[in-house]
Amino acid sequence: MPDLDFDGHNTLYASHSLHSYAAKCPPQLARYGVRYYSHVGDTVLDPMAGSGTTLIEAKILGRHAIGYDIDPLALLLASGCANQPRPKTASQEGVARWNSARAGALYSLAREQFEGGNLDDSRKTIVNAMKYAPDHVLIRLLSAKLSIEQGQLEAAEAKLQALRNAASTVRTRCAQQPAARTSDSARSIICELSKTPKTVAPLPDI
Repeated sequence: MPDLDFDGHNTLYASHSLHSYAAKCPPQLARYGVRYYSHVGDTVLDPMAGSGTTLIEAKILGRHAIGYDIDPLALLLASGCANQPRPKTASQEGVARWNSARAGALYSLAREQFEGGNLDDSRKTIVNAMKYAPDHVLIRLLSAKLSIEQGQLEAAEAKLQALRNAASTVRTRCAQQPAARTSDSARSIICELSKTPKTVAPLPDI
């Protein structure tokens, strides 16, 4: 029986650091399942795709990947895994992890400031956070909410429309399979990451 204890392992490589999605499984666990229960060129279906952990691992391992989810947030997050993650140097990985952690901390601070009525401080913190993660969904949503609170309705609508456009782009690009027509009626998400799997990227042993 393999050791499936991934405590202390790096779980933020590739696109996995995009968002701390609830109940997110370790990517090493998804990789184990994909590696040992499918073959290169197979199609892997994740019926509860969430933030795309299984989809990313399937893509890295040279499989086709289709994800299904009814959570609208998952649709936005899936846009972060729509392309093959490019291998990063140790330095780039460190910078990416730092930026993600910094943006997350600033988002928490901005939300606390917003909920405490410190709208000007919240706005400044949001601007700072977006320097580290300009596509962070929650930061962008909070920015739109802040604009509404400050009466800047046109600015808020523009920000919300940008998010809707991003979701629409992902849906248009990803929902190409016949099953998508069925899932659309149930407000579901289909995300096909690739039609031609890339070369398997080198991965650390699990």
